[in-house]
This record gives sequence, C-alpha cells and structure tokens, in this order.
Amino acid sequence: MVVSPVIEKLVHERNWDGLTQLFQRMSNAEFRKTENVVRNIVMPHLDNDLFWETYHYLLVFRHQAFLPAITAIKRLAHFRQLSFDSPSAIALAAYVVNQLPDERMKMVRMAIGLLETEDQMTGLFSWLGIDQPAQRASALLSLTTPVAYYILFQTLRHAEGDRELVLRCCHALMRKSDDMSFNMVAILREYFGLTELKNTLSLRIQPYELSYIDSSYANFEHVLLGKRPR
Repeated sequence: MVVSPVIEKLVHERNWDGLTQLFQRMSNAEFRKTENVVRNIVMPHLDNDLFWETYHYLLVFRHQAFLPAITAIKRLAHFRQLSFDSPSAIALAAYVVNQLPDERMKMVRMAIGLLETEDQMTGLFSWLGIDQPAQRASALLSLTTPVAYYILFQTLRHAEGDRELVLRCCHALMRKSDDMSFNMVAILREYFGLTELKNTLSLRIQPYELSYIDSSYANFEHVLLGKRPR
C-alpha cells in the first residue's frame, strides 16, 4: 500500500474522517509502517498551523502511536517558522494538558533537542505548562549546548533558592565529563556560592564577573566557552 501521497492529500484537505477510515483499514503491520511515514515524510513538510492541527488529530486518534511525531518539529524550528502561539497550537496544548498530562514531559524530551533558540525552548515549556524548575532542569540537562545551559542557568536563578536542586544539577553536569559542562559547574559554583563543591575546575570565575555573565546570553556563552569577559 503506497500511503504517503494519500495521507498527504487527506492532511492538506483536513479530511480527518477520511484519515481515520484509512488508518482503520490497515493491518497492524501496515499501521506501524504508516507511523513512520507520517512522522518522517508527511509532518516535516507542513506549515506551523497545519502541523499542530495534524498532530492534534493524531494524538486524539491514537496518542500511544503518534506521540513521537512531535520530532517532526525540527524543520519548523530550523527555519524559524515555529510558533506555540497559533490557535491550533493553543488548542492542542489544552487537549494535552487536560487529557494527556502524563505525556507532557515525554513530548518535551523528544522535542527540546531539536529546537535551536532560547525562545523556542522556553516556549515549549510554557506551551505545555511545564513550570516547575526541577522539571525544566531535568529536560535541559539532557542537552549539552550553550542555549540549553543558559536556560538552565536562568531556571536555577528563578528557583527561589533551591540549593539542593542546583547541587543536583552540578553533579549531573560533572558526570558528563566534558569541558562545557565543567565550565557550567564553575559558573554555578560561583554564582550560587556552592562551597560544598571543591574548586578544582579549570575555569575560575571571579565574583566581579558574575554581573557580566548575568547581563546577556552572549556574555554567558562567552564565559561558558572558556573565554574571559571582554
């Protein structure tokens, strides 16, 4: 069964009843192949509004099968066409929050590494109502990029003095054993006064440099990459 052109046509027509009928006629093996077709061929080429409408339909139809289709978000993110504020995105978020609340962190973990900017990543969290610092930190620690570490830094700054959370993040960062993660620990150690951590890190942050780091993403990234303040 050649389903890709058929599914594309039904999706662009927003013919959800027709798509349901097509899916229901498939054998289990055919449906499993179709999941990949939808995720890898159909979804990546949709515009923002149709992407969220289609994903909404798929989650209502069978969320266990189609939850990973969120990974098709990569193209929209790369070309800066992604919006969590469109009516279709807002409607989907309401459905997920009310009907599939336990799937939200799975969606975040699958999508966040495909996003490229601070606004996209923080938008993803807000879109799904992921407001707890520990939840955000858990997702961000799965990445090793300057933008993820900057959002982690801002998250911990607003965690209302949760020193234990900052320490847990530092230990998780040290387990990564790469230069950027060790530099992130050095920043957190000095910023939060974590005297519990031995200062054996190669990057040394002076107290007067904290306001520089705190003032912008560009300054934070500059120091995170091991450079001295300009």
